[in-house]
Amino acid sequence: MRRARLRGRLLLLVALAVLPAFAVIAFTALEQRRTARAAAQAEALALATRVADHHRASLAASRQLLTALARLPVVRARDAGACSLTFADIREDFPRYTGLFALTPAGDVFCGSPAPPRPMSFAGHETLERAKATNTFAAAVPRAGGVTGQAAIVLILPMLDERGAIVGYIGAGLDPGWLTAVIAHHRVPGDAEVLVVDEQATIVARWPERAGVLGASAEELAHVRRALGAPHGVAHTRDPWGVRRLAGFTTVEDAGARLVVIAALPEDRVLAPAYAALRRNALVLGAVAVCAFAIAWFGAELLLRPLRELVAITRRLAAGELGARATPSSIEELGGLARAFNEMGATLEATQAALDARLRESAALLTVARVVGETPDLNEALRQISRELARLTGADTVAALLVGHDRTVLQPMAGYHLPKHAAEEVAASPLALGDVRFPDELFEGGRVVWTADVAGDPRFESVVFQRFPHRSAAIVPLRLQGETWGVFYLMWWTTERRLADEEVRLLQGISDEVGVLIRTVRLYQEAEARRRIAEAAKERYRLLFERNLAGVFRSSRDGRMLECNDAFARMHGLTRDEALARPAREYYADAADRDALLARLDEDRRVQNHELRVRRANGETFWVLLNITKVNDGTGEYLEGVVIDINDRKQAEAGEREVATLRSVAALANAAAHEINNPLAAMVGHLDLETFRTEDPATRERLEKARHAATRIREIVARMHHVTRLEIAPDPPGLPDRLDLKRSGELDG
Repeated sequence: MRRARLRGRLLLLVALAVLPAFAVIAFTALEQRRTARAAAQAEALALATRVADHHRASLAASRQLLTALARLPVVRARDAGACSLTFADIREDFPRYTGLFALTPAGDVFCGSPAPPRPMSFAGHETLERAKATNTFAAAVPRAGGVTGQAAIVLILPMLDERGAIVGYIGAGLDPGWLTAVIAHHRVPGDAEVLVVDEQATIVARWPERAGVLGASAEELAHVRRALGAPHGVAHTRDPWGVRRLAGFTTVEDAGARLVVIAALPEDRVLAPAYAALRRNALVLGAVAVCAFAIAWFGAELLLRPLRELVAITRRLAAGELGARATPSSIEELGGLARAFNEMGATLEATQAALDARLRESAALLTVARVVGETPDLNEALRQISRELARLTGADTVAALLVGHDRTVLQPMAGYHLPKHAAEEVAASPLALGDVRFPDELFEGGRVVWTADVAGDPRFESVVFQRFPHRSAAIVPLRLQGETWGVFYLMWWTTERRLADEEVRLLQGISDEVGVLIRTVRLYQEAEARRRIAEAAKERYRLLFERNLAGVFRSSRDGRMLECNDAFARMHGLTRDEALARPAREYYADAADRDALLARLDEDRRVQNHELRVRRANGETFWVLLNITKVNDGTGEYLEGVVIDINDRKQAEAGEREVATLRSVAALANAAAHEINNPLAAMVGHLDLETFRTEDPATRERLEKARHAATRIREIVARMHHVTRLEIAPDPPGLPDRLDLKRSGELDG
């Protein structure tokens, strides 16, 4: 029962070995079919393209011929007899034209070859209408009729005079039999089919010819519908006669007529070689499979016994017993197989040991790389790396020491399994770098140094190494910019440990990685210090900007406010956002002041202590003192300024000037009043005396008027004693200013 099961498995193995071959044959057959289909479709597309190119060439040649005919004098002169004879001669040289004809502007035929049996007109013909509308060469798909009554491609070219006006038309009928000539010329396979259809899917030409096909609709054919919807491509279809074909199609569109050329090849003929190869390969493989099954069935017993032993050894190896070995068989091939198994077991055992070592190394390198990339704390990073070095090398203790910035002492930074008394002693007294006396190759070449005998190695004779007795040691340098800035010190207290070259290279690689860590941490520390300094400076600048009682602003030259502090916004009765949204020109009481200020800045780049009237948001104007500078920092030009509200000072100065003026005017008025009062009193007394003495009414009236005028002068002089402010009289424009004594002497209220 067991023997049958093993034999069955062997037979199954043979079957499984044969199945891929069947799969390959099937896949090859599918690929051959796909390749054959693609090649056939490419061939069909190429054939369709050649037919289309020939048709385009025919249309181009026809256009050239019609252009030449349109220039003939007999055609231009409408000489019907000479024109018809000329056309007949030309048709003898170009038999592909079923007819040549000339038309009047109205479309009537006035000459042709062959001559029309009755008067004919092309008026309303689609080709003539297209030529008339486009004023250029036009063509139509094959239709029966016209001058000859045969199916032909109608070609019409307008004849133009010197001004570009149409004076007639020249036309031709092109024999659609060109398709047969093209097919014969290009040696098309006999079972191929070529169809030419118009935009309505009407068959206008077919090869090979079939009765009743021309003029029929091919719209029910899938590949025709697809060809009408695309400029070119390939298709897989079945024709009306049930034949599956591989088709290629392209479009001919010239002179306003669009034709679709479709070439198709029968699929059975295309795929016949692939099917034949599939049958042949299947028969050969079937015979081989039968032979293989027979050999496997009858020869299984010779192989099963030693194979069972090899299977057992294999199972032991698979279970992890890498020391298991097979007994060589008396059969040479199986004996060789057993020896190969034994060699494989030995190789696996050695490989597994090396793999375990490499895995430990890779894990250590990954851990070191992770620590270097993710741990910003230098002490913690060194501690984790020390732990990985201990695990990787089996060291009993690992210590990390860094050289101080002054390069005079060696400071312990981290350790792994460092005895407590040793850690306390080292931490209490940092090592002087001059007393350590590291091996020269450590500092000069940055190489890893190790010894299996610390006590007897002269490179480790320093008292520092002898302070804590240990058997073996290794020193891994930490390099930064070509200099050694620290070490990892690995100790084996009692074990004699020798490092292999691979281990030294690994430790050297870890040394380089940790050097990157030191550089990164130091760069990070420097960057952090600079960042704190920059943030402090930025904060000081912000506080200075924000807390400044003066208004501080920055604007672009075109008047956009870029920045301002709260004092500037409050000064103008705005919030800070409103102040930034307001154009700079609107802050000036007079916009011309800003233009003048920009002109001064272009000359001197700085204007200081400039007094200027500006405008608040409510329209009120006030005085400010302005210091402004034009700045260009490489990104653009802008203005920085400081403004101080001096409106109160300006008002105080104006008040002082007014008081001084008022004092001067009052002093002048008092002096004048004093000088006027004395003679005025004498004059009034004399007037009163003369009035009393005279008895003449006219004289008395004149004296009363003089007395009234003197009284008025006395009142004016009295007002001069009471001037308290300066009021200007409202005289008409153009007169000099005059003091209004009455209003200047009135009390407020």
